[in-house]
Amino acid sequence: MAKTIGIGIQSFGKTLNLSMLEHFFSVEYADRGNLFEGLFIWEEEMYRDLQGTYPVLSLSFARVKEEDYVTTREKVCQIIRKCQQQ
Repeated sequence: MAKTIGIGIQSFGKTLNLSMLEHFFSVEYADRGNLFEGLFIWEEEMYRDLQGTYPVLSLSFARVKEEDYVTTREKVCQIIRKCQQQ
């Protein structure tokens, strides 16, 4: 199973890029191919066939501002549990 983790400097477009990837691949947006019409990726049939075909798990750790490992881990686990309940 492939996993992707995006890291980088603050205010460098990570959220926008990950949001675009989510909208392209997620089964929740399978009927939204129109968002990509006119873009380079939409010109290739191989990529059009991939649009909306994968389950995507999107987690944000933006609010995790803890000062030690234990509370940081607790907060991250809390976010993951909340995501699993949805």
